[in-house]
Amino acid sequence: MILRFPGAKTKLLPRLRPYLDKLVDGHDSFHDAFIGSGAVLLDTARRHPGLKLYANDADSGLIDFWKIVSGKSVEPLCERIRSTRPTLRLYKDMLASKPTEPEEIAFRFYFLNRTSFSGLWRGGPIGGYTQRNRWKVDVEWRPEKSVKDIIEGHRLLRGRLRLSCMPGADYVADNIKKPLFIDPPYFGCGDRLYREKMTFTEYVELSRLLRKARSWVVPVMGVDLGRQPRRAADVLVGLRPHHPGPLQHRQHPSQTRLGAGACHYAELMLASSCRRTFPD
Repeated sequence: MILRFPGAKTKLLPRLRPYLDKLVDGHDSFHDAFIGSGAVLLDTARRHPGLKLYANDADSGLIDFWKIVSGKSVEPLCERIRSTRPTLRLYKDMLASKPTEPEEIAFRFYFLNRTSFSGLWRGGPIGGYTQRNRWKVDVEWRPEKSVKDIIEGHRLLRGRLRLSCMPGADYVADNIKKPLFIDPPYFGCGDRLYREKMTFTEYVELSRLLRKARSWVVPVMGVDLGRQPRRAADVLVGLRPHHPGPLQHRQHPSQTRLGAGACHYAELMLASSCRRTFPD
């Protein structure tokens, strides 16, 4: 995994693949409306080498990173990763910096992603600003593995990927007839987790668009496993899960560091082949 992202689907890929395979069957393209960590995009690129790839995110720094990975060369980025050793001072400098060149923006995004708590800039550096914790700011800095993953990503994406930077609902509206994988920021928790959040109005708009879209797959978070898992799903799209059981249970990364209460949830799968609303 190149980037550390809350809700990254790396561990869920074995369960996602049947849905994604059905999604792209008969199509020549794949559209990822919220690229995030890129786990689903890279896995789909690897397993379907003939597909044209399209990806979007509202986070411009994230898009600049993926532009470098899918561009002409990743060697400058890889060399900088190899030669960098994170420190608290460097973390502070990176956080305060405001680069303007795409290569610098991409490296800054990568650096802060690998050195912040759970990849969350708002969470501060791993180990805190005192660095008295067991884990230090460089604990997730694994240059050789990262370089290997970036080179592999470059091999899969170069010449195949077209990127855009816009709100996810706008991207869905522009590609409503295309096969779409839609993994939006978590509803209710996204404000604490992502640089670019979605408003309630945007979720409602996404709901409206999905009723018109032809082919899509949406993994959603059902909050509070003690109740019906319809809560987040119903707010997001109001659709019955194609896969009624949870894909995975896990504790939300915001629980301890960002001041949120415990947030246990289940990932549910929604697919365009099942459009019935939840019963009352």
